[in-house]
Amino acid sequence: MHEQQQNTARVTSVDFLDPQSAQSARRRTVSTELARDESQTSVLGMPPPSFAESELLTIQRRQINPRFLEVNENSRMIKWVESSDSKSAPGRKADEWEFAGWGSTYFLDVTRADADRASQRKGRALVGVLQGIGIAGNDVVGSVFYAIGPVVVAARQYAPISLLLVTMLLHPMRAIMNELAASLPFNGGAYVFFLNISAKWVAGIMATLAVLDYMATSVLSAASATSYLSSQFTLPSSFGVFPLTIAVIVVFGIITFVGIRESSTVASFIFLSHLITMTVLMITALVHWIRNGNDILISNWHTPYPDTNAAKLIWDGFCLALLGVTGFESTEGYLEDLKPGAFPTIMKFMWFCIAAVIAPTSLLVMAIVPMNEVIENPSSSILTLAKAVSNNSPWLSYWVVIDATIVLGAGVLTGMVGVLGLFERLSRDQILPPFLLIRNRWTGVFQYIIMFFMVLCITLYSITGGDMTSLSGVFAVAFLCVMISYAFANAMLYLNRPQLSRRNATRVPIYVTMVVFSILVGALVGNAVIDPSIFKTFAIYFVIVHAVLLGFMNRVWILRRILKVTGAGAIVLVPSTQSTATKDLRQPLDEDSLSDSASAGTDVDISYDGDVKLPTEPVRLRNIGSSSNSPRTATLNEDPEQDLQSSEQEEAIEDSRSSQLVIRGSHRLVNAFNSMLIKSMINSLRNHPVIYFTKSDSLTHLHRAIRYIRQNENSHKGNIRLVHIYRRVEDIPKRLEDNHRFLDELYPKIQIDLIFIQGTFDPDTIHAISQHLNVPKSAMFMSCPGESFPYNIEEFGGARIIMD
Repeated sequence: MHEQQQNTARVTSVDFLDPQSAQSARRRTVSTELARDESQTSVLGMPPPSFAESELLTIQRRQINPRFLEVNENSRMIKWVESSDSKSAPGRKADEWEFAGWGSTYFLDVTRADADRASQRKGRALVGVLQGIGIAGNDVVGSVFYAIGPVVVAARQYAPISLLLVTMLLHPMRAIMNELAASLPFNGGAYVFFLNISAKWVAGIMATLAVLDYMATSVLSAASATSYLSSQFTLPSSFGVFPLTIAVIVVFGIITFVGIRESSTVASFIFLSHLITMTVLMITALVHWIRNGNDILISNWHTPYPDTNAAKLIWDGFCLALLGVTGFESTEGYLEDLKPGAFPTIMKFMWFCIAAVIAPTSLLVMAIVPMNEVIENPSSSILTLAKAVSNNSPWLSYWVVIDATIVLGAGVLTGMVGVLGLFERLSRDQILPPFLLIRNRWTGVFQYIIMFFMVLCITLYSITGGDMTSLSGVFAVAFLCVMISYAFANAMLYLNRPQLSRRNATRVPIYVTMVVFSILVGALVGNAVIDPSIFKTFAIYFVIVHAVLLGFMNRVWILRRILKVTGAGAIVLVPSTQSTATKDLRQPLDEDSLSDSASAGTDVDISYDGDVKLPTEPVRLRNIGSSSNSPRTATLNEDPEQDLQSSEQEEAIEDSRSSQLVIRGSHRLVNAFNSMLIKSMINSLRNHPVIYFTKSDSLTHLHRAIRYIRQNENSHKGNIRLVHIYRRVEDIPKRLEDNHRFLDELYPKIQIDLIFIQGTFDPDTIHAISQHLNVPKSAMFMSCPGESFPYNIEEFGGARIIMD
């Protein structure tokens, strides 16, 4: 009997494979002890275990938990499913519907043809250095139009120093971002970084920050573009700033819709045009400065500033000046769309543009434009500079305004390209709906992501009513939080994934990372001190966006809570001596007890048992319409009128009770249907298989991997497939199958399969496994490879690192 119980735990199942693969797997199964006798030799080249050895395994399991296993009426061993309520009566299995089934142990054939087809798979179209610079560079260099004026207001004559300090800070920040991109070159920015080095809930917070950053970048860029245009040209009354801003969002959304490469080509053309404009403006301003001398510069330098010291002014200007390099962080969002080796060149060139444009332009403003004019019109300081150096001639002003409108509008493109990579990854991780991954048949872009993001941006702009102050607050905090998250992610990478290869990137010392992190946190606090209202505005939007994202991430948890609140379809019986007004709704009776009692039609004494709360008083169940159970037949009254009146009252009471039972029965059916529906939804969400590649039989290591999946993957923890890739049968770890059986018994709500595949652990094999088992590579987990690993991590198509 015990031997039969032990054997049934290891019956092989290959039902999820296609018929041909299933037939092949059945021929090569490693766990078919039911079909083996003592004279048969196992697949591993070892004799089958004796009866004593099999009995020992069973005893070990039962010593851990004597009630761990149970035999059903067919003498088949089943998993014992403990109730979530510690007070449940013995034998009650409240969560038995969540039993995932027994896991299987089998071989899977991945042929050479599968690997060859995998090596010929089509990749995505990649963009080069100039196109990659165009996507993020417009936002970085275009910020000169709205950043210099506020910095001058905050730092006064020390504004060039504040902007120069920001340029200096971006140099180690660039090295930090290069190391992150070299280690984990995936789309999604900070979300993907923390997904591979920390818990998923932390990655969810980073995803929320990134979404707010991209939304605020797009909306604020469009609003700034129309603001510049309206400052120089008179717009028609029927087409003001508000509809024009929405039109800019839609236009650049359509440009993104034609494809990443095509839209990046447009963006690079705009970027080069802007560099030409700024070069002409700076040369003209420099000539003007040489001709007119340093009088205005000296006057501005000696302008009295508020009652504070110079260090405080420089620090305030530094905090605001950080907002003038927005877009610098967005390049991490589309790493998979860049050609190999393009990212470091892009970051170097963007840093050079910041160093060559922003701080020198602020110095030219201080040397040519009087301080009071800049303070009075901080949002149009560059336009004021253009008017001053052209002797009020309109040609340069018009040029600057048109360039500002186009390049600021192109900042919308930066946000949209960044959110494409982020939403793609969130959808592949089963967080956002899968329909977002539908590509356009002609351009190949994720059309629904673009349309969804356009709706979000227009909604944000409409809710704020075009208020630039509110948008700037969201933008400032989100941008600084994303920059802080990069520094924090690099520190976590140093601590949690020290052996992960950085390829050709230089490792940033941990003390440099911590210094940059501290400065960025200080800048965030400094902006909050300058304008405390920005955190209030940001918090509102953060809570809304993160609540929506949490709802998608924790759909299974939410459905469980709904199931717990609504119950499992039980109905309530009220004692016959208790009135309807005072009935206790906390006394359910299960379906079997109700049907048995109703058929008997007699008084039933039901006592409290376990977690089923029942009435302690006798409950009288009447057969509706039966005269034998009617009080009228049991009571004799000699007064006919009183008897008639009493009869009418009794009939009314019986009708009332009858309708109550019908209503309760209807509620019971509705609750039962809702319960079945919710359970079906939970099972459908949980039964997305996930693969973990293991190379050892360490029980601790395997248990850590399963615990990570249970805690972080609500959509995947119903079926876990442990995959071991081996070269020779003799290389298979000896305890791997035994430890798999133990873990499969340990987690009754998870079906844990063990799959042996002969081959090598390389990108082609991983892709072939993904195609063969129909498991996306974003649902494939692995341990952290070392620096001697011969492949780059991005070649595995998004397989996640979950532990060392």
